[in-house]
Amino acid sequence: MSSPSVASQRPATLLLWKWLRPYTWRAIFAAFLALLTFASNFGLLGVSGLLISKAALHPANILLLFVPLVAVRFFGLARAAFRYAERYVEHDFAFRVLVDIRDWLYRTLSVRVPLLHQTHQGGDVLAAAVDDIDTLQFFYIRTVAPGMAALAGIVLASLTLGFLLPGAGWTVAAGLSIAGFGLPLMLFIYRRRLGRTSRQKRAQLSALLTDAAHGLRDIQNFGREEWFQSRLQALSEDIAVCDMRLGTIEAIARAAFSAGQGVTVFTVGIMGVRAVLDQHYPAVDLAMVVLFTMAAFESVSPLFSAFEQAGQTLAALHRVHQLGDIPARTTVPNPATDASFKAGTVSDLAQPTEDKKPHPVDLSLTDVCFRYPKSRVNQLQHIDLHIPAGKKVAIVGASGCGKSTLLKVILGLWPATSGQVTRNGHLLEEVPTETLRETFGVVTEADRLFRLSIADNIRLGRPDASLQEVRNAARMAHIDDAIESLPDGYDTVLTEGGLDFSGGERQRMALARALLTKAPILIFDEPTAHLDDQTERAFYATLKVASAGRSILLVTHREQGLRDMDEILVMDNGSIVERGTYTELTKSNGYFARLYGQSPMRRLS
Repeated sequence: MSSPSVASQRPATLLLWKWLRPYTWRAIFAAFLALLTFASNFGLLGVSGLLISKAALHPANILLLFVPLVAVRFFGLARAAFRYAERYVEHDFAFRVLVDIRDWLYRTLSVRVPLLHQTHQGGDVLAAAVDDIDTLQFFYIRTVAPGMAALAGIVLASLTLGFLLPGAGWTVAAGLSIAGFGLPLMLFIYRRRLGRTSRQKRAQLSALLTDAAHGLRDIQNFGREEWFQSRLQALSEDIAVCDMRLGTIEAIARAAFSAGQGVTVFTVGIMGVRAVLDQHYPAVDLAMVVLFTMAAFESVSPLFSAFEQAGQTLAALHRVHQLGDIPARTTVPNPATDASFKAGTVSDLAQPTEDKKPHPVDLSLTDVCFRYPKSRVNQLQHIDLHIPAGKKVAIVGASGCGKSTLLKVILGLWPATSGQVTRNGHLLEEVPTETLRETFGVVTEADRLFRLSIADNIRLGRPDASLQEVRNAARMAHIDDAIESLPDGYDTVLTEGGLDFSGGERQRMALARALLTKAPILIFDEPTAHLDDQTERAFYATLKVASAGRSILLVTHREQGLRDMDEILVMDNGSIVERGTYTELTKSNGYFARLYGQSPMRRLS
């Protein structure tokens, strides 16, 4: 059974705050540096105007220029230093947050496979794992920091200009607020509506490209290249239209920003001229006031990108947060059980690394039913199964009868809708995930090989295994000779997915990986689907030796190997309709006998 997702119980914004909270002081320090950077640029431009004006008067005493000259040099050097420090602290902060986000995403996805693919396409998940995470990592740098710096800049500029020229402070505050917040907000509202359509199209494009990358051979084999290209072109054109509209409105908004800056500078200039004519203000300071006003707009100019980033961040955060709403395999809190597992006092804990023998595990299913979240029909119905340590069980039946579904429930990947699954008397939900994963060694038709050396691929289940142990496992899987024939042997680095090897060779590497583990239960889902008859017989012969002391759960369409099983379960329509040894089932003249008959290598339809 599963408990409600933790992520689904909290707002998405709280999830973002959870990532940012450990680095609060770094964020505050970065915002302070951003303010100092703006203040340096603000002072540089304004004091430069004062220096130019005083120099134009040809002062008799050079000391009249000394203070503004030193101030210009100070502000010029300080601006570069503060900008560098600001960028350094901000990016250090962002990359630290990125580590936490990716760690959270990996842990979130790892407990939601395979139910994840019931609700999301592969392209959507890929977009969330890459594009959305990249969007979230710069939330502070491009949204929070510019917003805080803009507010502080408005206050600083308004107070400074209000002190230098009465009335100018309010004028500048109004201009900065309208141009810096009003225009970006209007653009944000428009972008949010149009961006939703653009994001949907981009997600469809990502899903289409993902499907095409995995199924390009099938597209070519059936001559559907033009059909695919037409879909790709249609989506690309829709995205281009959205981008053009967004670009147009953004250009208009930025033009309005420049116009607002010009109007504000002109207004302050007129106010200054009137004050000079009324002899209420020294003419030499007029250039300084005008340049201060121009410099003030630097504090709010990043808000266009900040509002845009805020919209993208909220949308990305919502999509990432939705991944946490998918049902997951979670451990039910049980202090007594958890403590005993962690302390090593429970009898079924895995043995220390140096112990080569798997620890016995007793697995039981009692009246287990399962159905998919959106289904009204059970895919498994009232399954009772007991696999004591060392027992060998096969599961057979026609395609779609529920064999693979049963394996996923046993593995704890899918929670049973009702009934109980226990491991050594403990409910599967009470078993720590790490211990549960160490219980099983799994080989399926679609085992993944990574872009690592062959030795490291086989070591996936046991990273501490020696090269000799890797070779022994490969020898039992009948792949050792093929590996040794390569120029680099076990150091050969595989291409993505191991596509430079045949399907049978890839599956035998996966077999070696499972045999190398210390898992007390070995699960095989069509392990010989890509093997020839002679290799298949050799595999089952060596499996007898390799599986000594271990339990075996075999799902197969083939008859080879069934004679060696202690029990065979025959499934139909999600239920176990027959069970017994190979001899008992063939003599019973029931469903199993009708499927296999007496043909030694007959396959199920």
